[in-house]
Amino acid sequence: MKGIRDIFRRYLSGSCTSEELEYLFTYFREDDPEERLLEQLDAELHQEGSEEVPSDELHDLVNRNGYRLKEKIQRRSSFRYTAWTFAAAALILTSMALWFWTGRSKSLVSQSCQVEGEAFGMPAVSIVTDDGERIDLSSEQSGILVGGVTPMRYADGSPIEGVANDSIGLDRVFELVTRRGATYQITLSDGTQVWLNALSRLSYPQRFGGTSREVMLQGEAYFVVAQDQDRPFIVKTWGQRVAVLGTEFNISAYEDEGSIRTTLVTGSVKVAAENTRASSKDRTVFLRPGEQSILSGGELTTAQVDPLKEAAWRGGRFYFENRPIGSVMKQLARWYDIEVIYEKGSEEIRFSGSISRHGEIEEVLKSLALTKTIQFRKAGRRITVMP
Repeated sequence: MKGIRDIFRRYLSGSCTSEELEYLFTYFREDDPEERLLEQLDAELHQEGSEEVPSDELHDLVNRNGYRLKEKIQRRSSFRYTAWTFAAAALILTSMALWFWTGRSKSLVSQSCQVEGEAFGMPAVSIVTDDGERIDLSSEQSGILVGGVTPMRYADGSPIEGVANDSIGLDRVFELVTRRGATYQITLSDGTQVWLNALSRLSYPQRFGGTSREVMLQGEAYFVVAQDQDRPFIVKTWGQRVAVLGTEFNISAYEDEGSIRTTLVTGSVKVAAENTRASSKDRTVFLRPGEQSILSGGELTTAQVDPLKEAAWRGGRFYFENRPIGSVMKQLARWYDIEVIYEKGSEEIRFSGSISRHGEIEEVLKSLALTKTIQFRKAGRRITVMP
């Protein structure tokens, strides 16, 4: 394993490995974090001093990487870090970046330790077992299969590292988790296929038993449900329950949106609102293809929509249909890991249109600004929305 300073440098250059990041986080959560940070700061400044003034590009790099690193160290540690600890960490990152700026090319410095679907150098998708163990999945794979001779494996049949298939009980429950900027697909034991959007969670059993097939969803997912006339497929979210026998549909159930949208592509589904004061008659709707139910404020309504547009994320696009800027920016935040601030007067603006999710955040903001109804100011990962 390389020294801690070398790992910092590799982190800023975008070439660090998962093993090196794990070592970095472990290093700062052991003993006294302030002392360790100051030791690194002192060593770097005395050896790599420079009088050159870093550019705005470099400042942006340091701010972006510094935030991510501090966030990860804090989340993975039991320490209650002080403001001084974080300030010291930022200074170390700045000194490391200065070393790169004076000793390497600008093209190397401008890289960040992030690829699409794998933010902060951390695995983009994981499985969480019912006893709390986390199994990180390869970003080189598109999905996993559940059931069969090998109870859990990648879609191409290769084994999942860290999974002991001979110890997976049929009654165990797992959770598939996607982070910001990631999507993933899972084929359940009954043959049902599920595509999970960014920042989502799907809880599912190793094998469906009893008279129904039940999963739980947080976030957004697209379902292609295998036919089983004797056992309905049920999707539970934070405010509703969807029951089907075999069909295709999309559910968007992010809690920060304040509403749940269920869009039917083929077949039929029964949507039932839960924990609402509405009458029993108004708590349930049956959807036909091209219809969408919206559960908001305890009220369940329906509307005609284009299902392909509602599930455009599967094709790598954002799609907005008269959406308020707050909803638009929440979608962008789940994909690009940005922090959004609104200036007074910007909250009422709405958008319609489609934008690729494969471009940089700057490209998306430029496209939105072409409407001449809104402006954006970017500072690191912080985006300010202005009328």
